[in-house]
This record gives sequence, structure tokens and C-alpha cells, in this order.
Amino acid sequence: MIVTFSPTKIDGVESFPTIETIEISGENLSQIDFLKIELLIFTSARAIEIFNKIYNFKYKKWQEINSIAIGQKSSDKILELGGKLLFKSDFSHGDKFAFEILKRLKINHNFWLYLRPEKTENNISGILKNGGANLIELPIYKTVCKLHLKYIDFDEDTIFIVSAPSTFNCFIKYLKINKIIHKNSWKFIAIGETTFRVIPEDYKKYISSEQTLESCFQLALSLKLKS
Repeated sequence: MIVTFSPTKIDGVESFPTIETIEISGENLSQIDFLKIELLIFTSARAIEIFNKIYNFKYKKWQEINSIAIGQKSSDKILELGGKLLFKSDFSHGDKFAFEILKRLKINHNFWLYLRPEKTENNISGILKNGGANLIELPIYKTVCKLHLKYIDFDEDTIFIVSAPSTFNCFIKYLKINKIIHKNSWKFIAIGETTFRVIPEDYKKYISSEQTLESCFQLALSLKLKS
């Protein structure tokens, strides 16, 4: 059995989403002068979707501002909504993404806007600010664990695809609530380095070559054939 903690449907994979995202009020957007914003920074497709929904600055479309993103899914979402993608980072860890930004872009007096979740597992903000960037941070969503998840008796050979640190943490809560004991034979595939780090060292864990669910799925199939 291959299980993903993402709601995205993949043929041959059981979807078991452990989190839900909640939009945080966009009132703080009104305090930002978007005429001075030179760059939009995104680390998730969800952040892009919510920002697109709550953005209401009438003098400038957000699609007219250069955007950068980490991962293919986020980059595709920017282009899908008509945004200007300056570049896509192939790094799967936020800190490396931040250092790449400082290396590739020139620091000036204009402001960069980082649209982020309420809680993060990286130090993107600190790295960019220490590098001299005029950074504005705006939390626009938060993730919470789903309280009512269907019970599944996961097989001994189950392979879990972990799409974000929060999805794994909520899965652990699910195990505790239902008094399910972790099986040493379970395998966990992380979509990126940040997610990989939250999985305990004594778990059988792997990391996909690309930061996509499809890449995780291909790795899961490879592991399944070897078992």
C-alpha cells in the first residue's frame, strides 16, 4: 500500500490528508504599498492561491510583480494565474532557497514580500534580512490537524509519501489518538529536505530526487519492487 498525506489524487495511491489549511485575515494587506514591492516570494502553491484570492490593491495587479518560488507546483501555479515567474528554485529546503535568492538577485531599496504560512520550519526570513533585503513578511494561512480522520489499518509494507512537515506531525498525532503503534517496516518518502528532517532518524526514510508528488510516487514504486 502506498499512502499520501496530500489530498492530491494519484492513481494507485491511497489519499490520507492529515491537515487542512485555514486562511488568515488579509487585513494587513491594506498596510502594504505594493507600488514599492519589487518581488513576491512563495514557498507553496497554497500561499499563491490564497494571495490571489485576498489581494485587492487597485493600482497594481500582483501579476505585474516579479515572483519567485520553490518547487515545480508553486511555479506552475504562478504561471497558471498569469504571474511573472522570475525563477524557480530546484532546492527542496527553504534555507538553501533563501541563499539562492541572495546570490541571484541584487539588493536595492525596494521591498520584497514573503507570503508565508503562520509557522515555518525554515529560516528564510532571517537569512534574507541578514543578507540586507528589505523584507516584509505576511502570514496568510495556517495549517491545522484534521480532527476526524477515517481509521485505516495500514499494512506492514505501507509506504507513506510525506508532502510537508505538518502532514507528518499530524500523522503522528493520529497514531497517538488511535493508539496505533508505529511499525518498523513502514517506509516514509519526504518530498524535500525540510520534510525529511522532521522524520525521526530511526524511521526508514527516503527523499525524492525532485520536489513533486510524482517523483515521490516513482520512488515508492521502486521501493515496492525491491521489497
